Amino acid sequence: MVASNETLNYPPLDGSLFLLELLEFNARLNSNVTFYVYDKPGSDDLISISHLDFYQACHRAAHEITRKGADKEVVALIGNCDTLLYQTVFIGILFAGLIVCAQFFFLVWLDL
Repeated sequence: MVASNETLNYPPLDGSLFLLELLEFNARLNSNVTFYVYDKPGSDDLISISHLDFYQACHRAAHEITRKGADKEVVALIGNCDTLLYQTVFIGILFAGLIVCAQFFFLVWLDL
């Protein structure tokens, strides 16, 4: 949550910034503002991820991906993971300069 003493800096809405540039904008100008909140498993505590934390995690993912030798390739991302991890890897692939072919799969359990 944004504390009352924090000022939010809003990006321009004229289309001049693309997704990766929006993330960089928020990492620099809204670095301490919460981007994700999730509950800690086995506890009642909440964990907060700031814009800067998310941005740095995406760059770490990009570094690991490029370290494997991929270059300008199409990458399929299919995973059974939480939203935070999925989006971190997704953006990491984009930061690495690769083309992402992402598929979202949802399982629906019917209780008969």
